[in-house]
Amino acid sequence: GGRGALLKAGHGLLTGNVWVGAEKAVVIDPETPPGAAAGISDIVISDNVIVHSGGWHHNMPYSPQAGAVGIVRAGGPQQMAYGAYARISVVNNDFVDTRAVNLVITAVTDVVIANNRFNVTFPVPAGADGIDYGVRDSALINVAWASNVSFTGNVVTDPATRLGPWGRSCAYVDTATTSRVQLAGGLDCAVGDNNLEKHAL
Repeated sequence: GGRGALLKAGHGLLTGNVWVGAEKAVVIDPETPPGAAAGISDIVISDNVIVHSGGWHHNMPYSPQAGAVGIVRAGGPQQMAYGAYARISVVNNDFVDTRAVNLVITAVTDVVIANNRFNVTFPVPAGADGIDYGVRDSALINVAWASNVSFTGNVVTDPATRLGPWGRSCAYVDTATTSRVQLAGGLDCAVGDNNLEKHAL
């Protein structure tokens, strides 16, 4: 349970770690009161292995901290607009056996999501982490309140680019709060014919 790494400052590299059973493996969140200054920038999260994360132990709808890796920033009843964070990269990580949403991207501009592998996704029904803040817990990746987000070379590896049986969508992008998201061709992912995703989120 708990968090593998909680980042409250910028200009850092988080690499070469193995987390097994962390409720959230990596959380970027200064945890300051809504409206307080909390600029965080220039972080690289790379070459980590994250196993059995993303909401196995608790359902936390009341917290914005969701996902195996979460870039989050609460502001009152919603995520803060993009610009709270800048220049964050999530590159070449292995996500294995994540219960719910793998990656939550909010309150940020200039994000690179590249060459990550998602293995054994949604083996059981997703929980409810972050839903009070609009997080779609049954999407592989959740993007909201973000700008300039690029995806390259990411793939669901087992089974053969298909989400697990309880995954509803490969990526949820909140178009009302998000701009300039380059997703096409950057995420090799499909939803199985028998998945529950056929009904819109």
